[in-house]
Amino acid sequence: METPQLMITNLLDQLEKSGYAKSEIIKKEYNYETTITKAKEKVKILIYFGQKGIKTILQGNKESDLYISIEKILFNKNISPNIETEDNFDYIGVDESGKGDFFGPLVICGFYSPAKNFEVLKKIGIQDSKNLSDSSIVSISKKIKEIKEIYFDIVFISPKKYNAIYSKFLNLNKLLAWGHATAIENILARTSVEKVVCDKFGDESLIMNALKEKGKKIEIIQKTKAERFLNVAAASILARNELINWFQVSEKNLGMRVNKGSGREVNLRANEIYRKFGKEVLDSFCKTHFKNYTYLEINKK
Repeated sequence: METPQLMITNLLDQLEKSGYAKSEIIKKEYNYETTITKAKEKVKILIYFGQKGIKTILQGNKESDLYISIEKILFNKNISPNIETEDNFDYIGVDESGKGDFFGPLVICGFYSPAKNFEVLKKIGIQDSKNLSDSSIVSISKKIKEIKEIYFDIVFISPKKYNAIYSKFLNLNKLLAWGHATAIENILARTSVEKVVCDKFGDESLIMNALKEKGKKIEIIQKTKAERFLNVAAASILARNELINWFQVSEKNLGMRVNKGSGREVNLRANEIYRKFGKEVLDSFCKTHFKNYTYLEINKK
């Protein structure tokens, strides 16, 4: 039986041959760990051992090319689209990006492509955007926009606008429902579709209540992990493409990295922006209702 130490040694040899730089193997009380680097990206591999057996964990930015590549090697993970068999009818797919990021906008996209186009969507690699690297998102987004007979609508809510709207709703699910309804209504103004598929969040009546006259006549299908549906997955890709672009432009304008997510590194970057540019600029880059905001230097005076 292969030991944890032999497992991680063999794995590192394999990765090194593939062009990845490795750090030394560190043995701790319950695990072995090492760091893999390529260019400026890093991920950490941890192999735990105990009475319940051996467990391998990968830590790092799940959206990075390095993380996705190492994940495939470690777990033989198949990230090809897992599309529901019932995904053979005409519907508008809706999804969002940026909901969990302290920095950046909330982007909601509605996407419609008739069922006859689904094979085309599969061929260009449509799948849940969370399974794709940023470079893949940008590439696939361009391919989506080249397809004929599609309709999509982007509801781009900048941090400044997001903070203003949130102060009225005081509820993220209501804000999401408003954004979803806006994207749906804008597509319905250009084509007649009778169904909408989106992620299930909050009370199922929230989206319906936010819709106007045309929207109230359609059927809303809310599913957990709705990205299994091609049009929802396409919407998720287009939404995230807008988010990626915002981060790239913002980093260029600020002259510093703008971190994704809501962890400790985000707080450090927010404090840096505050010290360098002031409260007004900071507030225009982040979602001020996040708990992160309460821990910043801006609130310690």
